[in-house]
Amino acid sequence: MSRRTTRFGCLAAPVVAAGVSLFAQSSPPAGSRFKTGFDLPVAGPEGPASIDSETHSQDQQQPAFRAQTALVPIDVRVVDRDGKPITDLKASDFTIRENGVPQAIRHFATHVVTAEAAAPSDGLVRVDPESPLTARNRRVFLLTLGAGRLQHPAMGVEAAIRFLREQVFPQDQVAILAYNRATDFTTNRDALLAVLDRFQARHERIATDLDECARSPACAYLLRDGRLPPYVQRAIDGVFQTPELPGARDLAAGRPAGVTAVARDSQQISEDLQRAAILQQRADDRAGMGVASSPFEDLELALATAATGAMSFSEYAVLANRNLNDLGLLYAGIDYLRYVDGEKHLIYVTQNGMSLPRIESDFSLAAAANDARVAISIVQTGGHGMPVGSREPGEPLTQRFVVSSIRTIAELTGGSASIYSFATRGFDRIAHATSAGYLLGYYPSDGRLDGRYRRVEVQVSRRGAQVMYRHGYFARTPRAPVDLREQMTYARIATAISQVRELRDLPIAMKTSDTTRVDRAFDFVVELTIDPSRVAFVVQGGRHRASLQVAVFCQDAEENPVGDLWQTINLNLTPATFEQLQRHGITHAARVRVTKPVAGVKVVVYDFASDRVGTVVRQVR
Repeated sequence: MSRRTTRFGCLAAPVVAAGVSLFAQSSPPAGSRFKTGFDLPVAGPEGPASIDSETHSQDQQQPAFRAQTALVPIDVRVVDRDGKPITDLKASDFTIRENGVPQAIRHFATHVVTAEAAAPSDGLVRVDPESPLTARNRRVFLLTLGAGRLQHPAMGVEAAIRFLREQVFPQDQVAILAYNRATDFTTNRDALLAVLDRFQARHERIATDLDECARSPACAYLLRDGRLPPYVQRAIDGVFQTPELPGARDLAAGRPAGVTAVARDSQQISEDLQRAAILQQRADDRAGMGVASSPFEDLELALATAATGAMSFSEYAVLANRNLNDLGLLYAGIDYLRYVDGEKHLIYVTQNGMSLPRIESDFSLAAAANDARVAISIVQTGGHGMPVGSREPGEPLTQRFVVSSIRTIAELTGGSASIYSFATRGFDRIAHATSAGYLLGYYPSDGRLDGRYRRVEVQVSRRGAQVMYRHGYFARTPRAPVDLREQMTYARIATAISQVRELRDLPIAMKTSDTTRVDRAFDFVVELTIDPSRVAFVVQGGRHRASLQVAVFCQDAEENPVGDLWQTINLNLTPATFEQLQRHGITHAARVRVTKPVAGVKVVVYDFASDRVGTVVRQVR
């Protein structure tokens, strides 16, 4: 459904379901091919049941579920006409409605963030299901730098540097996300400023290389699979390499619900752009031959190109790649923030915004952010005019759609939008609005946990006040996992499975055996060596402890699933064994019972303590 015919009352929310096919049919690295329709469990395996006394053990786990009824937290920021926070409101000044039904406010708190020294050991606090309504004297910002050129004319990168240097409090946690890399959240301002300085100096060259790759059919297939040319990846890694922040994260694009939304939106965007490009080429051919178009053909072309403008095929390729890159980037950012306690702010810095031809994409993204309690603020840096590749002056319909998307996403998630303005004004507004707020909570009058999206509306009695808040959430079904470890493990592994490219946050080496027959079934063995440098070990009682989740997925020559295995590796090491492991790696052999000979295997390893994931894909010959 196009933007012209969409009803604004409809919400195309991401689908959350078990047994969904998460793999795309495309070419992974390492010369292998892995197409999968594995039926994942509703929840991931539980945490480790036991810890071995010396080396490591593996225990097959089963999912466990329990229902929960909890307050719905709504973070509210109220600002005046100048964007300054209003802090003197009372609970009686607020009205909350869910799906149009008034709700009784059961929790009300005012908080003002004040500067304080950050302790060296300060880190992010993960979600606590037992106390979701705790206001903390710190803010969490994820600076998300989109595709294209972000400096001129609005001075976007300089504004981000100023924001980090002057407007972020010492205790605030900040991370930077760009391309397929992200820093850890940290209070180390100098390290983050070093990343932004290198980004400012190098990002235009990287943008040019990516645009050239998108125009080349021989290179574009890499971008389609979420991979980058090696020389571009090296340039990106150079931006993020700093001694104070070792090992930038390799973030996967979205969680399972987000993967469904991204895949659907990406397919629709590609189809819309391709159709418009074909119709434009037909019109050019007719004009070159002096053949007049029929009124129907003119109307069809006008409708198809209204959301993109008149562009050549190569220009369409650049625009589509930028759109899909940023769409995946935003879902990855939401997923990165999902399990952080409290309210989070994703600041999306973009040259022109995303030209999403369908408004359902806006609502899908906003719904995912709202469910993760993430406010999205958008700073546009490209100024007034056409997006990349346009050949017509003025503001066409495509730019109006972009502006509409920016405003819709920001409003629905409780963020702010800066359009056709210097970027410093947008960052000023973010700094002011997030410095104070209200934390409201209510028990829904509709207590059904049916997984449906609930629309939330908050109003205040103060005239002229602007209210910023998340406009909805998903009422999770009773079978959804509650335990944080279960939830994060399942989400991270399921998301990693969906990625075509290998993830190297936890580097893995793998050897495979031949498939051997055992009675009426088959056995298949994978031998793993995991790099321990990225694993989060904790020293307790003189021993080094860690726990890793391993998932193995196998398929036959026709790319059909033939078996999988979920295991936990529990490490409880003496100092001597730990030192030996640091030299030789963490070794683990996993035996999978399969129904047919194995032709392809994918392994996912996840470390809950560091929230890092690694994958490896191989073809079995």
